[in-house]
Amino acid sequence: MKHVCVTDRDGCPECEIPQMARNTLFDGKIMSAQDFVDEQAYFMGKDRRHNQLLHGWGTVCGLKVLEHPNPDCRPQYVIVTAGAAIDCCGREILVRHNAMFDFRAAFLEAWTHKNGKNVPPDDKPHRLELAIRYAECPTDPVPAVFEGCGSGEAACLPSKILEGFSFAALLDRPPQDLPVEVRQLDWECTNNIDHAKRLALHEGSKRLYVLTGESPAMLVALDTENKSIQASVSFVDHAGVDVAVSADGAHLFCVLHPDAGGDAVLRVLDTANLAAVPPPDIKITDAAAGEVRLLALADGRLLAANPENDEVLVWKADIVTAAPSAPASIAVADKPVALAIGPLGNFVYVAAGDAAKIIAVKLADMTTVALDVGTGGTARLSAIAVSQRDNSDLLAVADRAASTVHLFKALPEAAAAADRVVPVGAAMAGLVAKPVALAFSLGGKWLYLLSEAADGKGAAQIISVDRRAANQSPWISAAEPAGLSPQQVVADASGRHLYLAFDGSPAAADPRIPGGVAIFEICGDSCGDILLKSLEGCPACEDGDEIVLATIVDYRFNDPLTTARIDNVTGRRLLPSTSVLTEAIRCLLDCECGGGGGTEGPQGPKGDKGDPGEDGQDGADGAPGRDGADGLPGRDGQDGRDGKDGEGLRDDYPRIVGINWPHGGYIAEDGNILDRQGIVIAFDPERPILAETLNLQTVQLLFQHMPEGHEVGRRRIFTRCYCQVVGRASGLKIEARCGEEFDVPEEDIPLVPGNIVTGVRFRACDADGEFIGGPIPLPQGRYRVVLEGNFILGEKMIEVADPGNPGEKRKVHPALDANHFGFGLTDPDPERRRCPTGDRVEGGRFLSWFTINRDGRPPEEDQ
Repeated sequence: MKHVCVTDRDGCPECEIPQMARNTLFDGKIMSAQDFVDEQAYFMGKDRRHNQLLHGWGTVCGLKVLEHPNPDCRPQYVIVTAGAAIDCCGREILVRHNAMFDFRAAFLEAWTHKNGKNVPPDDKPHRLELAIRYAECPTDPVPAVFEGCGSGEAACLPSKILEGFSFAALLDRPPQDLPVEVRQLDWECTNNIDHAKRLALHEGSKRLYVLTGESPAMLVALDTENKSIQASVSFVDHAGVDVAVSADGAHLFCVLHPDAGGDAVLRVLDTANLAAVPPPDIKITDAAAGEVRLLALADGRLLAANPENDEVLVWKADIVTAAPSAPASIAVADKPVALAIGPLGNFVYVAAGDAAKIIAVKLADMTTVALDVGTGGTARLSAIAVSQRDNSDLLAVADRAASTVHLFKALPEAAAAADRVVPVGAAMAGLVAKPVALAFSLGGKWLYLLSEAADGKGAAQIISVDRRAANQSPWISAAEPAGLSPQQVVADASGRHLYLAFDGSPAAADPRIPGGVAIFEICGDSCGDILLKSLEGCPACEDGDEIVLATIVDYRFNDPLTTARIDNVTGRRLLPSTSVLTEAIRCLLDCECGGGGGTEGPQGPKGDKGDPGEDGQDGADGAPGRDGADGLPGRDGQDGRDGKDGEGLRDDYPRIVGINWPHGGYIAEDGNILDRQGIVIAFDPERPILAETLNLQTVQLLFQHMPEGHEVGRRRIFTRCYCQVVGRASGLKIEARCGEEFDVPEEDIPLVPGNIVTGVRFRACDADGEFIGGPIPLPQGRYRVVLEGNFILGEKMIEVADPGNPGEKRKVHPALDANHFGFGLTDPDPERRRCPTGDRVEGGRFLSWFTINRDGRPPEEDQ
């Protein structure tokens, strides 16, 4: 390990070398030391400008900060591993061996420089950054023939300049902001609706509904295009609690609390006429004055979290009628304070205010599953937002008391409790202000955070989900002012506007600042503009351009630095080599999993009237009547005519019409179509498939293992086994016909109830079912593709004989007619090709095989 000697901080080497003239050499030229200095400066300047202008600055490799191996040394020293960096002047910093950094002495130097020599360090937490700087050290002194007239050291000068480095501590610098090219908030206007508390946005009708909190509460409808007030209604003798809008935009649901006390009530309003007399209020039993939260579902149901009674109430779609059904109650312990649903729509997530838990409610049967949040069970949840990531629900949960936001993927149907939560990046702890509300952008790429400082001032910030997941800094934007006493944040689906409700200053304040709804325009996200930055001038060093190696949040003087506290990512500027960039670009080109989802486009024109739908299913038979009295026996009748033939072969089953590999053929290992597209099976587009019936039990890829020997008595036999490849299936929209090539779309369709597909894709992935760095290319070997047609069902129902009721019919989703006959779907000879699959009998098993080898040609023994 090398101990680094820090040079005099006032002896900074020159950054810019403006030497543009180079020596010309000829016999007999008289040269002085200045000529050689100019020669060095010329080439050093070109080298540094090359680094600075063409590559930038940052850490190239290594330079990782580690805890000292001796615990007794950790309050004073850390280890910096060997590595390289380029500073903002283009100067190379090379650390050839691990170096020991006395960060305690560096902290004292930074403290003294900032506070003076006579002020000792305090015991408050500080943001400490450990940095490395370029340094030059004069070395190897030699006698200077013409240097003065002294003797000894006075007559010596250094014969070399050693390019080295020094370490430094940076104290309490503000965190970096997100690049302006990424995304930022620009204030557009504020509607002065005092005591604004809750918001409900309906995109289709372009309405934002604002509910105020103070009695008498008021409901205001804003036009989201011109931001003007379109309608309003007042609730006399009631305070506002929450508001939600139905999926069709026709009704509003308001929770109000009467001034006279008692339980809160639910009031249903007609959005076409807010002033119309509403149906009678619905009492929310045992709600008292609690903060009830509403969620309107796409199917017309309404949910309400009642924290005072530890329950979630569920009303049917008839909630908008004059005589709605009584709500069902789902027990949710520990005070449910917030609820949300994501774009997948399978689960509603309920945040528990008195526990570190999220309760997932499955909408299909209203069963519940608990998800643990954070570690140690200390989190206390206050807000929640849901989006989508990797075909799973993406949750953001705020812990206001701890100033923390947790980001994770939820897998409620995982068998083990530990597998139901997959963190996306580390918890966002130590936020400057208390998180109040959260909202995702449509694709889940951005998280909008509304927070409140100790003085009541609100702030809005943008969190990059991708940057946080990759532990890339910076991941959060600078705070934008958002009124006093912030309440709620809502993002529109277009990704262009953010709406923030704030209550205003307390009544006793003088002067009092009223509340309102602040509207921000969401800007940036134009990555192509980054390329145009070069038109604004060449890069140069600016104040604060330090090469940060590690960041320690909440450091107190004399604290030991351990691995858990050293953050090698936050604040570090990376300068990857062209080799690393090439690997990353190749990964992006090979990965067809897609990036963050884009925003939804504007609503298209109204389409033509569709064809009449199919007849619905027959209703249930009525109860049978009582048996009559037996009549007298009659005479035997004549033999009847022969009955009709039973049901025979049919042509209305779903079938397979295409695959993207040669059945029984050979495929080259490098650059093959399966690495790009995955294993793809195309179904008859006239008879689509229910996505929910495609899964890893019905769609399988098998890999042939090497032969394995077995001793059987005195003899030995060998076996070859096919094992299932770990992977993930997803749906596709494909237009395919027998004997024709078909296009494979990039977009995957989740295999969830309600989705209809005409194709399925299988990709190999890691053992835990995740794509780490993209799908796994298939190695050389023999493979089998198996589809269990008995359990893959078509979307269009057919009528079949009911085996439980002879002579009767019933409607069913038909099974895939999957039998695959030789010479197969892909035989080049149309006379031999068997397409589509099937034998006109429901169900069956699809089987196909192929081989991946080096060059995609059959080996000699197979020819």
